[in-house]
Amino acid sequence: MNWDYYINFLVAMFAIVNPIGIWPVWSDLTNDAVSSIRHRIAFLLILSAVMILSVFFGRGQIVA
Repeated sequence: MNWDYYINFLVAMFAIVNPIGIWPVWSDLTNDAVSSIRHRIAFLLILSAVMILSVFFGRGQIVA
């Protein structure tokens, strides 16, 4: 098993999502929301990012 692809995927996911840079924006936009709503929004954002990157990760073999 070649772990280089998985490591590259995780690094790319971290760089694209940029959780450190988006934290102040997300915190300010959801400042007035209830804690359960904030957690749901965060979960949906993470899930959508993982799904989009997984599609590109899986289909990259076809392009290359």
